[in-house]
Amino acid sequence: MNSATKQPRITRRLRLAGLCGVMLFAWAGPLWAPPSPGWCKNNTFLTPVSNLSFGTFSSNTTGVVNVNVNGIRTFTGDIILLGGTVSQAVLNISGCPNYLYSIIIPPDSVLTNGANTMALTTFTSFPVGSGVLDVNGAGVLQFGASLTVGYPQLGGPYTGTYTVEIIVQ
Repeated sequence: MNSATKQPRITRRLRLAGLCGVMLFAWAGPLWAPPSPGWCKNNTFLTPVSNLSFGTFSSNTTGVVNVNVNGIRTFTGDIILLGGTVSQAVLNISGCPNYLYSIIIPPDSVLTNGANTMALTTFTSFPVGSGVLDVNGAGVLQFGASLTVGYPQLGGPYTGTYTVEIIVQ
């Protein structure tokens, strides 16, 4: 009688262990399956890391201040670079692994300080035109642009916005 009682217990444990294994395998399938293309297109996000900043400068005539995609500032015309914070715009992209995306360069924009303006033009990006998210679904997008300085240009902080778009393929 003791051996008859032990055997069903062993059999039940094996059946329970087998059932748990099937349940775990069934749950593991959807967690490891790649997301659908529709999900990826609707769940790709841009997160700002740093803003486009041209630093502090002065001008005796008209000119252009450029900040490239690496954050290097140059100028044309009679511009005097004085320092301040200079940086390219950096955006983190998060989405689905290995997905291709196209970059839509912002159109020209305007920076303002009250009624005074400066034109923000010639946007450039890295990567150029398109990129691919890495195996973790991450990417980095960098922007530079040119700022047209008039004369006389009133000093002070100028601010503005521009729209960055990516299209997930």
